[in-house]
Amino acid sequence: MYSSKMIRGMFHPPTDYYCESLESIDDQLCALIARRKEVSGNNPGFPGTDRVLGWCQHYGLNDQMILSIFSQLYNEGLFQPPIVPTRFRIFIPIAKYVQVDGVVYAVTYMKQYANMSVVNVEISLETEDEAVGINARVDLSIGPQYTCRQESGSGSGRGLQSNFSVNPPLPDDISGLEFSLKITPGPDIPVPRIKLKAASVVIK
Repeated sequence: MYSSKMIRGMFHPPTDYYCESLESIDDQLCALIARRKEVSGNNPGFPGTDRVLGWCQHYGLNDQMILSIFSQLYNEGLFQPPIVPTRFRIFIPIAKYVQVDGVVYAVTYMKQYANMSVVNVEISLETEDEAVGINARVDLSIGPQYTCRQESGSGSGRGLQSNFSVNPPLPDDISGLEFSLKITPGPDIPVPRIKLKAASVVIK
C-alpha cells in the first residue's frame, strides 16, 4: 500500500478550502464505501445506467458525476500500487486456447520474474467483417492463492491483448493449472463508421 507520505506527494487537492461542517458526512461516506466493499465481497459490479440515473433524478445529482464515481468504485483495483517485476528469469510459451461462438481466447505466453509472473492473454474474433470489434473488460483468475491484475492492454478492432501480473509467481511447469477469464461486456457506445471515397490528398 502507499504510505500517507507518498499519497501526499502524488495527490494535489484542487483547492485549499474545505467546509469543516462536512467532516462527519464525509466520514460517513468513507464508512459506507467500506461497508459496500464488505457486503459485496469486494465484487460490487455496476448498478446499471438506468438505476443510477433514477437515483440522480431522485436526489437532484449530476448523472455524469455519479456514473463516474460508480465507475471508479468498480475499478478500484486500478488504484492499487503496481508490482514492479524484478530479475527476469525465463520466457515460457504456453499457447493454450479455446474457441467459443467464433471468439478465440488464448493464453499465449508468460514471463517469469523473481517476484511475479506476467501472463499474456489474447482474444480475437474469427470474422472478416471490419465493422465489428471487441468491446469488453477481461479479468483473469487462476486460483485463490494467486492475485491477478491487468497491467496493460491494447486492441485493434477484432483483437484484444492484455498482460496480467500474477503474484506470487506461477511455477514454471503449469501442468494442471486453469486460466479462467471473466468477460464483462463494455458499455453500448455506437461509433459511426464512414467509408471514405478514393482520393489523393495533399497537405501543404
